[in-house]
Amino acid sequence: MGSTPLYRHSGKVSLLGLLAGGAAALLGAPVLAAIYSLAIAYIPFIYLNLILCGLFGAGVGFGVALAMKMGKVRNNFVVVSAAFFATALAHYVGWMVWVAVMFFRSDVEVPLLAILFPPAFFEIVAQIGRDGVWTIGSSGDPVSGVALWIVWGIEALIVFGASLAEAYGVADGDPYCESCERWCIPPQDVLRLSAHADSQTLRARLLDRDVGVLSEATLAAATDLAWHQLDLCQCDTCGGTNTLTLSHVTLSYDKKGNARTKKDAQMDRLLLDAEQTQF
Repeated sequence: MGSTPLYRHSGKVSLLGLLAGGAAALLGAPVLAAIYSLAIAYIPFIYLNLILCGLFGAGVGFGVALAMKMGKVRNNFVVVSAAFFATALAHYVGWMVWVAVMFFRSDVEVPLLAILFPPAFFEIVAQIGRDGVWTIGSSGDPVSGVALWIVWGIEALIVFGASLAEAYGVADGDPYCESCERWCIPPQDVLRLSAHADSQTLRARLLDRDVGVLSEATLAAATDLAWHQLDLCQCDTCGGTNTLTLSHVTLSYDKKGNARTKKDAQMDRLLLDAEQTQF
């Protein structure tokens, strides 16, 4: 167990993980890009396109991060960096597909080499930026120039933001047992304490690995709308890697009676010995 009471990845990177991430970037990301570009080219609803934009980015980041996780990469920086380059590739491929579709729908013949050759392709995009390609409202004037580049910039921010956020979430998700060389099972809700318990006291004593504080606190009732929740994540092989997360949870209901929970982490993945998990 390291000097810090909270779990952090070891930072190790495997060759298999790098190859898996590379394969996801080179094979999966362009496929997602082509599907996304075809969708936004033929779907006229801007709000739906924004949703697709976020889903596209998240899909690229998730795919690369998951592949590298399966390859046992325990380095968030490497995973997020791989997702960034995969997103850049996917975004570029998506642009090429979108430009090709635009010319096809306009019955304009453009040599394939012009799209595949970067300098010629960038000039095509610049020309589209000057002329515009679609309209908003009933004015009939195409959006072009600075306004169009702002829209494209927002799209890029959404794509890259969603991708990197999703990649980090996957990479930093579950703890890894270095002894067994496998990921721990997902965290389990093992204990709920009354919201009246002082979360700062709970956190401070748990950081000192004083798990006795959990038996001293009052349990939450089944009817409570707020509580402190303890989630335990363990290696199901050796039991040597155990992490405990403390969160404050609130329950609410919308007008239709659907339950919604809001979970705020107070302490993230405290490392415990196997005997300390018997609370």
